[in-house]
Amino acid sequence: MLRVAPYTAIFGLIVGVGSAFGSGCSSDDDSGASGTGCRTSDDCVHWECVCGDGTTPSAGGCIFNRCAEASELCGGMCEKSGGLVGTHEKPSVKDAPECDAFCAKIASLGCRDEPRCDRYFWCGLDSDECADKKRAHLKCEVETGDWQCTETGGWSMSSSCPSATCASDAGSD
Repeated sequence: MLRVAPYTAIFGLIVGVGSAFGSGCSSDDDSGASGTGCRTSDDCVHWECVCGDGTTPSAGGCIFNRCAEASELCGGMCEKSGGLVGTHEKPSVKDAPECDAFCAKIASLGCRDEPRCDRYFWCGLDSDECADKKRAHLKCEVETGDWQCTETGGWSMSSSCPSATCASDAGSD
């Protein structure tokens, strides 16, 4: 599995929408909750949107130094997907020691254009992932991954670590 830093790869709505809102001056309040201060979308809660057709795009946004509300981000993303049905914070292990270690590994590379570690992207849980397996996956990548700086100044990592995917319920009820 090859993973490239989100700032050097196309990876979907998280950066596509989150970065579109730009970054601004710093604020004293960087807690990440909707309506609070932010510098970039990485400082804000990332929302998982539930659309009428069952798709679940996610995004975080910093708009004029204020974290975007879920409705600001999700309404437009679900407009052509059956409308917005609901929202919730994207599940993650962003505060786990394994995520801390992953982000520290990125910083330790010292790449020329070292990107910040987007914890919601790297440590967020996809709909088929479990928290315990995600933490084990991150730990494996830190300990055994092949990490390097790229020619463009970012970083990349490849590993053969087991996925964070959970066993699904076969629906035998």
